[in-house]
Amino acid sequence: MGQDRYPGDKEMTLRLSCVGLATLVIALIAFQVEYPWSVYYRGFDFGKWQTMFSYLLVSIAFALLSMLVAGAVLKDRRRSATRSAILCSVTIFVVAILLSLLFGPGGLNLPGTRVRGIFFAEWRFLSFLPYVAAPVAFTAGLVCGWPFRSVCA
Repeated sequence: MGQDRYPGDKEMTLRLSCVGLATLVIALIAFQVEYPWSVYYRGFDFGKWQTMFSYLLVSIAFALLSMLVAGAVLKDRRRSATRSAILCSVTIFVVAILLSLLFGPGGLNLPGTRVRGIFFAEWRFLSFLPYVAAPVAFTAGLVCGWPFRSVCA
């Protein structure tokens, strides 16, 4: 008990934690740059807490998605770090495209939030892809392929 089941468990846990934390931070920064907080709770009829909850919800969803994808990609230890990074980035970006289409033109919204109104309404879903999804996917891929062996040794 208390021992790792596999020799790479500590490395995998560290890597997934770093992927989640890095994508959470990058998503929050990208949201503030592309969708400034002050515009949505001062200039619109969005409440301050509802706006903050929407920003955090989407950022945390991105972090969890990135951790899930990185975990699936990194399970195959035969794949090179470069291939893992590329696969991780591309998968996250494709899922982000699908989600933006679902929330944007698809009209999906999460009850009690302003997720669609802030990030995906009208044509805003198109700016979501290059300014938020791409940096998050790139960061997740970078951390996914980063050589952690020296840190964990």
